[in-house]
Amino acid sequence: VQQLKLKDARLKLLGELLSGIRMVKLFGWEPAFRTRVEAVREVELANLKKSAYINCFTIFTFTCAPYLITLATFSVFTLASPDNLLTPAKAFTALALFNILRAPMNLLPMIISSIITAAVSMRRLGRFLAADEADLSHVIQTLPGADTAEPAVLVTDGHFSWSAAGEAAFGLNRLNFRLRRGSLTAVVGR
Repeated sequence: VQQLKLKDARLKLLGELLSGIRMVKLFGWEPAFRTRVEAVREVELANLKKSAYINCFTIFTFTCAPYLITLATFSVFTLASPDNLLTPAKAFTALALFNILRAPMNLLPMIISSIITAAVSMRRLGRFLAADEADLSHVIQTLPGADTAEPAVLVTDGHFSWSAAGEAAFGLNRLNFRLRRGSLTAVVGR
């Protein structure tokens, strides 16, 4: 559960970063975002490392369990009473039964992990599907004033010029344009 929460936090941060990558690049925020992503990733990696150790211990335990159970069963069987004799028929029958149980015992840790992951996902889906619908009366469908004929910006016979140190002046003369409210306009070039 903790691992999935940390993964969600990292993916949310990366989603924000990718959706606003132009702004991040434009304002030079790469180092700040790198630091934030690396901090979240460090916590996630520490949790993954802990999870890997627990997983190794669990797999080792469940791998050794059939052998330990077999050894304990035969020891108890023979030591509990001197009347109990371990015959080949009893030994091979018991070994066959223990071998039948080995495969399900080896799969048990993976099944438990999958069940936990599925339960977390089902809870999240349930919360999402049970959430209230968005009230469309609170959502602005059009920009204010977008339906008016009056332009948001109007330039008539405009003159714009600029120069950098040591360079000749560059300018735009007799520039006429009107920008409607809500429209997308771009100025490109030198």
